[in-house]
Amino acid sequence: MNSKIKTLVAIGAVLVLQACASSEKLEVTSTRSPLPADCEVRIYPPDDSRPEHFEVLGTVEFGDAGLSVDCGKDAVREAMRAEACKAGGNGVIILKEKFPSLVSTCYRATAQLVYVEK
Repeated sequence: MNSKIKTLVAIGAVLVLQACASSEKLEVTSTRSPLPADCEVRIYPPDDSRPEHFEVLGTVEFGDAGLSVDCGKDAVREAMRAEACKAGGNGVIILKEKFPSLVSTCYRATAQLVYVEK
């Protein structure tokens, strides 16, 4: 009986931890080589001017998975930066964003991962 309870508790803990993560959808369409994990990435907010010449490497969308934690603006933008580096990009163009509200405590955003010609 003790082992059944331990198994149920372990399964419950895994489910709770999964529910606490924000959801992420990633679609990479480029075959560029990845950049170092600490690469420099510029983030272009929706109301900012966009670069003139860039290659779209993919798109990423961050949402709310329910009981999400650590899904604030800074955490999501850092995750976007990391995904851009993995895709070989040096920029993130945020296409749309939603800030925390009564509906969700998470910062949610859709963005393009890009390589900006310098």
